Amino acid sequence: MERWSGGVLPAYAPGVKTGMDTGSTDIVPLLACSDIAAEHDFLVTVLGFSSVGIERTPDGAVVHAEVRAGER
Repeated sequence: MERWSGGVLPAYAPGVKTGMDTGSTDIVPLLACSDIAAEHDFLVTVLGFSSVGIERTPDGAVVHAEVRAGER
């Protein structure tokens, strides 16, 4: 197995097309945190993100939340 030595990853080199090319330049970061609801509220209230929603288990535990920045 060949290891990546830095620089541009071959799949993302200019002019290289992949099966996931959509023409979009969105960046989708992922945060892992111990208190999802508090992090969601902070991002919405303090930083001005838009809430997409919070998913909870039947007993009310938060397991996933989404926020958006920008117009998309």
